[in-house]
Amino acid sequence: NEDLWTVPLMDGATIAEAGGALTLRGTVPAPPGAADADRCLCGVHVESAGARLDGVAVVAVDLRADGITRPDDANPQLTFDGVVVADDEVVGERDQGWPVLQSVRARLRSLRWITSLLAIQRALESLADVGRSRGLADDGVFRDVLAGLQVEADAVRALAYRALAKQTSGHPNPELAMLPLVTAQTEERVYLAGLEALGADGLDMGLDGPMGWPSGSWASEWMTATTAAAAASGGLGAERDRVAGRVLGLRLH
Repeated sequence: NEDLWTVPLMDGATIAEAGGALTLRGTVPAPPGAADADRCLCGVHVESAGARLDGVAVVAVDLRADGITRPDDANPQLTFDGVVVADDEVVGERDQGWPVLQSVRARLRSLRWITSLLAIQRALESLADVGRSRGLADDGVFRDVLAGLQVEADAVRALAYRALAKQTSGHPNPELAMLPLVTAQTEERVYLAGLEALGADGLDMGLDGPMGWPSGSWASEWMTATTAAAAASGGLGAERDRVAGRVLGLRLH
């Protein structure tokens, strides 16, 4: 593809009008793919309200433009220093930044829980292999942990089936609001169980993880699971707030 897209939601990045041009500034944690992507769809704060933009804007930034520092091994940040943004790189009308951003976030959250469901099952199969290779197949604690995680994964999958079945019914669908939270928590727990089963070897970043090469070690998968949700939707804290607001009806402050 000519353009590879990555989608961070950028607290800390701002856009303003200077000298008749829109300029983007800020330093943010780099999302996956930022080192190689040609363009990046970014939600940014508008520094001051004006005729061209208002409040929040979503821009399709050309990552090959002047003023952009991409992440590398020594620097995990994506930096914008006076990057000029063309008018046709702004997605939506002047006051439509927030609705566009909400749509992007909803899509990210959906993709996240769907990929998490697939990753959870693959990781559980790999965790069973770790148990067999480490002589834990007859260990009561390990067997209990593995069985509990499998039951949890099956429950999450059943929740997903129920949410999808209600999607076009016109009825309230609280299950859909819960899925990003429960899948992220389950995936994180599976990777943590793998680390604990490996013991000191779990710290070996060169040891193949649940997906094998090139996904990384169990440790790197666990770290990715704990940070991916933050990059996509504000983290598990934000997901808990969504569940509290939409499912439990609690007022959010």
